[in-house]
Amino acid sequence: MDELAELERLLVQVGRAREVVEAHRVALDRSVLVWWEGVAADRYRALVDERRAALGRAADELGWLEESVAGLVVLARQGSGVGRVVGRAS
Repeated sequence: MDELAELERLLVQVGRAREVVEAHRVALDRSVLVWWEGVAADRYRALVDERRAALGRAADELGWLEESVAGLVVLARQGSGVGRVVGRAS
């Protein structure tokens, strides 16, 4: 498999991973029990909020990675930069 095909495959995989993480984050939002009250309920909601925030950060990181891989795909299609480390001093 050539480098361009591998990068395109990676781009698709990262995009799917980001979508899955985002779907989990959204699903947690719907699963919070609003009618439940008390100390245990407060702790549960705090844990859900922490998990949602962590999933949001993971989705953001995957989004950044997806954009970066998309940039590499563009470079590979142009025929330059694939074998070179981006950002490295010459």
